[in-house]
Amino acid sequence: MGRNFFVKICVALVLGVLAGFWIGDTAAFHLFDLIGRLFINALTLIVVPLVASSIITGIAKLSKEDSFKEAGTKTLCFFVLTLILALFVGGVFFYLFSPMFASSQILVASQQPVLDGEMGLFARFSELALQFVPSNILAVAASGQMLGLILFTGIFGFFVSKLPKGIGDVQGRFWEGVFLIMMRMTSLVMYVMPLAVFAMMAKVVAQTGLEAVYPVLFFFLSVVSALMVYAFAFLPLLLKVAGISPMQHMRAVLPALATAFSTSSSAATLPITLECMEERAHVPNRLCGFVLPIATTLNLSGSALFALMAAFFIATLSGITLGFFDVAIVVILSLFTGFGMVAGVPSGSLVALVITLKAVGIASDGVVLLMAVERVLDMARTTVNVLSNTCCLALVNRKR
Repeated sequence: MGRNFFVKICVALVLGVLAGFWIGDTAAFHLFDLIGRLFINALTLIVVPLVASSIITGIAKLSKEDSFKEAGTKTLCFFVLTLILALFVGGVFFYLFSPMFASSQILVASQQPVLDGEMGLFARFSELALQFVPSNILAVAASGQMLGLILFTGIFGFFVSKLPKGIGDVQGRFWEGVFLIMMRMTSLVMYVMPLAVFAMMAKVVAQTGLEAVYPVLFFFLSVVSALMVYAFAFLPLLLKVAGISPMQHMRAVLPALATAFSTSSSAATLPITLECMEERAHVPNRLCGFVLPIATTLNLSGSALFALMAAFFIATLSGITLGFFDVAIVVILSLFTGFGMVAGVPSGSLVALVITLKAVGIASDGVVLLMAVERVLDMARTTVNVLSNTCCLALVNRKR
């Protein structure tokens, strides 16, 4: 999915806006609505096997690493710290910008989540805890409650690594095969995305006119502002507290950041990131070779920030007020997005957003509104992901 795919999306958006002005409540409107629903259903269809195979494969591989036991604890602690900071910044900036699009209800709410006042505090926490430990994992997967599935598959993947070598290898290859198949199926779904974007944009414009443009513009500004504050204020503050010069670190990793911005891929940037941290930041090769590959999968703080803000944004445009319980689910799933819930998958953030919206009963149609700014935001959050990874590596090196 390179530049040609981005051009196709842009063309689809423009044509969808033009088509939306004249279709009105005609047969074409209902056809476009059907195409959009089929696309969202196709994305939702692949979610459970994709997430399950991704988590099982990743956890099984990590648990086999001997070095994981030595530096893993500190590394994961810094991952969690940076992800929580990213979610905090994203939440604050959404709150600051929300008055600019809070009055724009341009999407149809599919389900009103439970409001705070309808449940006691203990009841809300009890329901959240029960989602983590369900009684029937197949029923949970069928209903789209991802928290129990994530916990179950994580534990499953850990014990796959503890099986006797022959059986463990068979299990590992099976789940890796499932993951590769799901990646190809995801690529197939993404292949028809331009048509789906055209249809869904035409439907939205037919319903609302250009009213949808302004909230998306403010959303774009809010996400970019949040990413910049997180990258240039909070991450440098962490380095400063640990006794590391933020300016020296930024200069050392600048080539990696430029590569991340241009490629929109943390994995493609990895060789440059390794070189920067070894040659320019003088971090030992052994530590770089352990932390950075794991961070490319498990520390996507920019993606977590985007997922949180995008879910809140679409809920707002749907006229849905999220209660405490639903906010908690959005935060937790955004955290798992940062932990690479769908890492390595084409348009992984889009898939993760669909998962989050489904978990709180919000229609996924609003995802199409973000496609106009998705490419630029992808470049920005990938750059932040790489910067966060290098900061975590520097902190782990400092605390050895």
